[in-house]
Amino acid sequence: MKKIITACSFILVIALLITAFAACGKNGTDGDSTSADDSAASAGYTLEITDTKAIVSKNGEVFQELLFPTGAIDFNIDLDYAKEHYEFIDMNFDGNTDLYIAACKVDKVISYYCWLYNASTNEFDYSASLSALKNLSVDSAEQRILAKNFYNGDEIVATYEWVDGVLTFVKDYGHDGATIPADVIHSYDNNKIGNVPNSEKNNGAAQTTGSSKQDKDETTKGQSGGKDDNSKTTAGDKPTNAPKPTKPLLTTTTPAVGVEVVGESEANENWY
Repeated sequence: MKKIITACSFILVIALLITAFAACGKNGTDGDSTSADDSAASAGYTLEITDTKAIVSKNGEVFQELLFPTGAIDFNIDLDYAKEHYEFIDMNFDGNTDLYIAACKVDKVISYYCWLYNASTNEFDYSASLSALKNLSVDSAEQRILAKNFYNGDEIVATYEWVDGVLTFVKDYGHDGATIPADVIHSYDNNKIGNVPNSEKNNGAAQTTGSSKQDKDETTKGQSGGKDDNSKTTAGDKPTNAPKPTKPLLTTTTPAVGVEVVGESEANENWY
């Protein structure tokens, strides 16, 4: 009988130890999950737009109030349009969630307010360079920003890349009636932001803005706008969801303040 009692006691002690270790492990996991969830890099944002600011909330609590800039903007916000055309999306390819608001649309031109998440301050910083561009397209596969402009009657697509945290002009296409290369125009069409209302997105409506597969298979030769020194070439097909291995994440890079575009496109100078 003593042996049975001893054995039962031993089993009970082991069971208690296992329970204690499991509880410790669970607590540690919960702590990590809470920390990750509190990071602004995670999902869970909501947005309220007023006539003077955008109020970002996270998990039901106000995260940050973003005042709309004044003085340096060449458009007035259309509240009805803005409330239907905004998105939390990674715009500088650092793995964190940024924010754009398509503030208004006039004729063919969409204008934006853009903020980049700053990992060092856990806040969104206003990006003057992104906000200066029109008809934005965020190409995550190629890690580039495209903007469609209209210059002296021509439709221009300009390309930009992030270099050390600075949005840098690379090349533009379409001057003097030149054909824009198929890969550029399809990339732009398939990644254009602010053109689909949030109500349609939430209802699962189709968002395909690009041309047909047959059009994508066609090859066209484009001409640049005279800035060949800045042109960059890539070889081979790249996975559509994978970042370029040659470009490190910019998580620790603080977004520059002010207009940080290096190398301006002529297409920014003469809007119709």
